Amino acid sequence: MCAPTLPGMKVTIKCAPSYAMGYCHLDDGESVYAESGAMVAMSPGVVVSAGAGGSITRGLLRKALGGESFLLGKYTATQYGAWVAFAPPLPGDMIAVDLAVTGQLYSQTGSMLAYDENVSVSVTKGTVATAVMAEGVTLLAAEGSGQVLLCSYGGIQRFDLDANQSVIIDTGHLVAYTRSCSTEAGMVGSAAASAASGEGLAMRVRGPGIVWIQTRAEQALTSWLLPKRGQNRR
Repeated sequence: MCAPTLPGMKVTIKCAPSYAMGYCHLDDGESVYAESGAMVAMSPGVVVSAGAGGSITRGLLRKALGGESFLLGKYTATQYGAWVAFAPPLPGDMIAVDLAVTGQLYSQTGSMLAYDENVSVSVTKGTVATAVMAEGVTLLAAEGSGQVLLCSYGGIQRFDLDANQSVIIDTGHLVAYTRSCSTEAGMVGSAAASAASGEGLAMRVRGPGIVWIQTRAEQALTSWLLPKRGQNRR
């Protein structure tokens, strides 16, 4: 695996788009945080420890509201060019987002796989987040000047919205959006139409900004698997 030529963590995506894996290349002394169980492989020269990925308060909030691990895996390089490879639990794609370019980012918890030590992550507290949590999705806010590794179930589609543009997204398909966007949550059509179409809570995201969505939803997979599981037990 080639070492990076510039300072700071570099991310290389392999095996995309169906079974993506992200290689995080680290400088000596640099660290990257990742969700429990995300590590696939690493080079010699990496020390593994547990960390909150920020303050203890933010870690507790993430655990209480987002269902994520309180303690994250912390991977610290002890030599230049060390690397760690991460992969999500479900098959899909992966992207690296540079917060120095995009600014603050909001992501659903299951989509934020890893981030470097220059990123601070916290749970959002807003009307949109409160509404979305009713369907089991909590938003995390990532800010700083580092890299965030986002993953998806299925493929990732990016929308670059102008100030007069918007997109309506089923919350189960949301990956992330930039802070420059504005959002509002609600049902897709009337209650009867939502029941008939199978669509539920949705978010309207308005530009200017960037939105990423995923082509599959974990909730849909779970809803399909549970009846099958019951049938197999008979």
